[in-house]
Amino acid sequence: MTILKKIESVLAVILLSSIMFIGVLVLALQNVELKNQIENQNKILDLTNNELYLERVNDARIELSLDYLKKVNPKAFKQYEEFYNNETE
Repeated sequence: MTILKKIESVLAVILLSSIMFIGVLVLALQNVELKNQIENQNKILDLTNNELYLERVNDARIELSLDYLKKVNPKAFKQYEEFYNNETE
């Protein structure tokens, strides 16, 4: 094998190694980007769950208040019920 062939072989290995290294870097950057996207989606999910929890607490408070109204003032409860069922959507 001549010296030029040896140099050519070494350069080919260096080129292939460089291409593989760039590929690994690209994959690493994509991995970081995916992790960031997942983190952002998890933050959105947490915020949505918190909002849902607060709405459920509010719904429970309204339900308890209406149960109380039904006991202490059935006429007012009936008016509320009729309005709710017929005037709102």
